Amino acid sequence: PYTSSSDLGTSVTAAPGYPKVAVRHLSALTGVEFILAGDLVEATSDTGAYVQLSGVLKRTASKLTKICNDIRLLASGPRCGFNEINLPQMQPGSSIMPGKVNPVIAEVVQQVAAQVVGNDAAITFAAGTTSMLQLGTGLPVIARNLMSSLDLLTAAATVFDERCIRGLLVDAERMRTAALGSPALVTALAPRIGYDAASRLVHLMSERGESLAEVARTEGVAGIDDLDLLNRLQERAFAACRDQFDWSSRGRQILSAITGWISGAVGSVQASARSIGQAIIDGIANYNKAK
Repeated sequence: PYTSSSDLGTSVTAAPGYPKVAVRHLSALTGVEFILAGDLVEATSDTGAYVQLSGVLKRTASKLTKICNDIRLLASGPRCGFNEINLPQMQPGSSIMPGKVNPVIAEVVQQVAAQVVGNDAAITFAAGTTSMLQLGTGLPVIARNLMSSLDLLTAAATVFDERCIRGLLVDAERMRTAALGSPALVTALAPRIGYDAASRLVHLMSERGESLAEVARTEGVAGIDDLDLLNRLQERAFAACRDQFDWSSRGRQILSAITGWISGAVGSVQASARSIGQAIIDGIANYNKAK
């Protein structure tokens, strides 16, 4: 990080040596090594660093939204949806349907993400339209929205991890049944039995309402059983985890790691930002006392 000086970077009204003293004080107080910008005038009006940080937060919000969308879809049901995962029950039921489990935590996180994206739009607009020549008059709204995004994402990632991800339960048997009943499995058989034969099996599955393994046995396709189909599915679609089929523990580990990283990263940035702000306040106060 770098800092500029007073009076549009000219140091005209600052005490001699003040910029260097301020930088040393900030570095000692925060533990972050600050250096003076090479061009203090340019640094005074430049808001590019804030736009870049806000962009990173927006990308994080976008990734969280994607994870939440996946969880809401996989938890849909229990009768007319995927119902492959069960969410922790955060409420006794919806306002209309008793006993219904709504994905409220995922929905909260998505609303937070929407606000972060809005904050980024305000920051980008302020940085690009309020700065003229050596003036950067949009810093108040930039700072307000940036701190808001940091606070919101920290809270959202923490709540998402503690009240949703850690309590996820995966219905491995339902996933297995759905996988075995999927016509997409025939893709793994096509190299063995040929495209035309594989296409015929798919049509028969649809007509008879049977699994691929059942149709294959009826039609005399030798050596095809449920375990064989699952193994082929894993080899084709999940080569990276070929030796694992424990989706419950594996999924929780992956999602917990993602949200843990988000929470830690945002928390670190938030702590640094607050330390910098306090350091500036302390530096001004000490300077006034010295005068």
